[in-house]
Amino acid sequence: MYILAFFLRIFELESKVSGACVDFVNIYDGISTASSTINTSPLCGVIYRTTYLSTSNAMTVYFETDKTGARHGFDYVFVAVTTGTCNSGQFACNTTGVCIPEDLHCSTQDECADNSDETGCVYDFPDGVELDPNAALIIGLCVGLLVALVVVSLFGYYCYRHHIRWRFFMRRPLTVDEVVHEETTHFNAYPVTKVYYKERFQDMYIDAKGPPVYNGAVATHITKRDSATASQVSSDVISAEDLSTSTRKDSIYA
Repeated sequence: MYILAFFLRIFELESKVSGACVDFVNIYDGISTASSTINTSPLCGVIYRTTYLSTSNAMTVYFETDKTGARHGFDYVFVAVTTGTCNSGQFACNTTGVCIPEDLHCSTQDECADNSDETGCVYDFPDGVELDPNAALIIGLCVGLLVALVVVSLFGYYCYRHHIRWRFFMRRPLTVDEVVHEETTHFNAYPVTKVYYKERFQDMYIDAKGPPVYNGAVATHITKRDSATASQVSSDVISAEDLSTSTRKDSIYA
């Protein structure tokens, strides 16, 4: 007597909403939906490879859906199998007690519903191995995460190097050429700061001579009057600090 094996290869419908299937499949053990169902509950969501066996030579598949929730759908295979003693040219399934055609042995599909027809099989790549429908999605996610990790790592390394270069630059002593010696007044005088950092900075160990040193150096400003009337000498001591903020216009004598 022939019965039917219903093999689900791909099954992806809308998941349950409020605990109930909106899009679902029922498998009936007979010629109509009035027969009993083989599955214990409506099939929905994602189901991996599963085989259902009928008890007679008839099986009814009922599919119900609404207009919402687009998914991949499902793909299945019907196989006619026999019960009892297997004949020549048939393969005996271990636990289900059915016989399938020998050419379905090691077909990568579980026609026995107990996977005994696929146990110990050696498949030729790529024909004998079927890619899981979610494998492409998983591979794409892994590649995307790897690319994102590389980009974040490179960006972090760039920021780290930029920060270290900036800190080294800010600690570099000023060179003689970088000190402003132009004449200023108290209206436009600004404190001497570090060099403004632009695209590239020079090596902090090149020409790091620092500003000129004024150790005890003074300039004497002397005003001389006519010796015939009176002899008056006045001297002003100009320190290094005074030179940085203002410049006297009178003659300077050593």
